[in-house]
Amino acid sequence: MVANIWAQNSFLSTTEETDINIAVIRSFVVIEFVSYDDDGRVSLVLRNVSEDEVDVIISKVELRSLETSKIFYSRDLLGDNIVLRRGESYTVSGLPTCEDLEDPMLQEECKSTVRLAYRAYYMPLRIYGKGYRLSTTETPTGDSVIMNPSVRLECLLPEEGWVLLDLVDPVTLVSSGDLYADPSTHKGRVWIEAPLASGVDTITVQAVVSRIGGSGTASGSASIKVPEPAQQYYIALSGKVSQIYVPFKVTLSSPSKRIIPGEWIFGGQRNVAHVSGLLLSWRTEDKLVDSIIAEVGFGSLGTYRVSITLKDCNGKIIATGSNTVTASASTKASIPIELSNPVRLDQIYYVESGVGKIG
Repeated sequence: MVANIWAQNSFLSTTEETDINIAVIRSFVVIEFVSYDDDGRVSLVLRNVSEDEVDVIISKVELRSLETSKIFYSRDLLGDNIVLRRGESYTVSGLPTCEDLEDPMLQEECKSTVRLAYRAYYMPLRIYGKGYRLSTTETPTGDSVIMNPSVRLECLLPEEGWVLLDLVDPVTLVSSGDLYADPSTHKGRVWIEAPLASGVDTITVQAVVSRIGGSGTASGSASIKVPEPAQQYYIALSGKVSQIYVPFKVTLSSPSKRIIPGEWIFGGQRNVAHVSGLLLSWRTEDKLVDSIIAEVGFGSLGTYRVSITLKDCNGKIIATGSNTVTASASTKASIPIELSNPVRLDQIYYVESGVGKIG
């Protein structure tokens, strides 16, 4: 009898625990929107996007560092009884930025943190009604990452308008590093991608490609729509295309908006190895670039070091990176290069690449 009672209680406890876990898994709340109020404080729009009909209660919200995981501010919201049915939203307003923190030391540490995030916590309402409030029943939303407004930017975005590029890819011959010229038109090509802009528009982008240390120059223009994520456009190049080979520089501009980055250097040694394309890998949530994909062509067998240098609007180096690769002749490869530190996409004005044989 004692064994039967123990088994029955154990079964009921297991069933209840399973029921709690299922309810937690079925609930899902997201931070839908972040905005700044007129008084400089922050508002978060929370929405219950659970696939099942699960009511949730919001338990707390935090301001935290994504670099050290330190919590700068926490507000308990259970007393506000914020209950969201499936599909409903609620705005939590009056949240502080670093400037609003009362502790001076905490305020300074917060202000010096580049990557901040707001995070909310919630739990299924019926679990909360049973008196549970454990770390296993409180579920965090995804982080809503913001760039710290207290961190001063060296390069402010131009008021007249701007377009951010994350890809520049001039078409070159794999082995030599010469700018490719179409046999029928004698024109070259450079591909670009513009995923972010100050507004929806159709603009003219002008490209000038010039050999570093030589007289070869080619240029052209194209009309493109901005912003257009994952949409590549090419600019046809006329001029001394056949006289251009690595190292060369691509300069991009527009009569109506500032193109950022506007200068890209493709380094290398002719018939040995060269960088032929560059892609800035950035995170959609905070627009930080933490790595670069370099497309490299090889003219001879060897081990090579591919390097990247990023500079801001003042020509100051803001990040560097390199990677080593062993390759065969007449081949090409995409080389991932991790940067020394993440940088904002809108702070990169000059991209310089190089490749040298080390063995």
